[in-house]
Amino acid sequence: MEYSIEQYSWVRFAKDHAIDVTQDDHYAINMDTGERWDEDYGPIEVGGYGGIILQALPLELEAKVQARTQVMLELSKKLQKLI
Repeated sequence: MEYSIEQYSWVRFAKDHAIDVTQDDHYAINMDTGERWDEDYGPIEVGGYGGIILQALPLELEAKVQARTQVMLELSKKLQKLI
């Protein structure tokens, strides 16, 4: 997304609907073997991914968050003109 206000709108929407977007799946990798590190004292690197894969929103909720985003973007544009 191009605008931080748009990003915030989606995050706020996620919180309002109890969607946790802060989960991750990071783990240690033994750099010598490429296997998951299991306290074998080998050199370590982090593997995995941040965030989670979310299911698609139902169309009625997507329309709701898009409408909220548009309102926030319009308010942001008006505020920028005042500054």
